[in-house]
Amino acid sequence: MGSIVKMTAASVGGACRTGAKMMVPLVALLLIAGCNRPHGADVVASVNGHSIMRADMDRMYQVQLGQAQAQAQAQGQAQEPSPEQADSLRLQVVRELIDQEIVAQRAAKMNLSATPEDVDASWRR
Repeated sequence: MGSIVKMTAASVGGACRTGAKMMVPLVALLLIAGCNRPHGADVVASVNGHSIMRADMDRMYQVQLGQAQAQAQAQGQAQEPSPEQADSLRLQVVRELIDQEIVAQRAAKMNLSATPEDVDASWRR
């Protein structure tokens, strides 16, 4: 019985490898077909069809970079981020913009709206 199990396991493994080889082109085709339209170089992310623009990311990055540099200066540390730190901050900014867009879309779906004063107050924080 042990040899039957080994042979069956080997047969299943071979079938899985063959199936996996056939799945790769199928998955690639689905990924290509799923891309409705190409995004320009000025789009850094897309949330349910809404583009997050590089200019928005750059603007938020500069604000957060200034805050990080001021904090570093106050602590007597280097003010210029390393390339890795700059990349990490950019990714953090993109994540925040994506989160903001998701919240905005959910609010719109629930017919929630903010007054201009609410928006201004949130930007001052």
